[in-house]
Amino acid sequence: MVATYRLNHSKKGFKFYSQTQFSIRSFLNTPGVKLEIGRVCIAPTHRNGLVLNLIWKSLGIYAKSIRADYLFGCTSISSIDQSEMHHFYHYLNLKNLNTNHYNIRPKQKLKYKKTTKQLII
Repeated sequence: MVATYRLNHSKKGFKFYSQTQFSIRSFLNTPGVKLEIGRVCIAPTHRNGLVLNLIWKSLGIYAKSIRADYLFGCTSISSIDQSEMHHFYHYLNLKNLNTNHYNIRPKQKLKYKKTTKQLII
């Protein structure tokens, strides 16, 4: 196997991983099919742009096949610099990529994992 993606969609009625990290009730109550994009795993010898491009192309085909209206998921941003996170958040707001339309909120406050040096938002 070269690569795999963890996907979950609302047509199956499963609970989403994102629900463990964020309050997304308002979003989930919105009409339409939701497709949650989970972790991707790519074999170390195949980690290049070509494989990632094929994964995203396949994801698009799958999303169309189930008639997904929304794609969503969680991500972590690796950093030990809180000011870097502030700049990233400011950038999202500046580009109008951050919305409160669905009132999505993290279930926990900002935390720092000392073992992995990741800032989880």
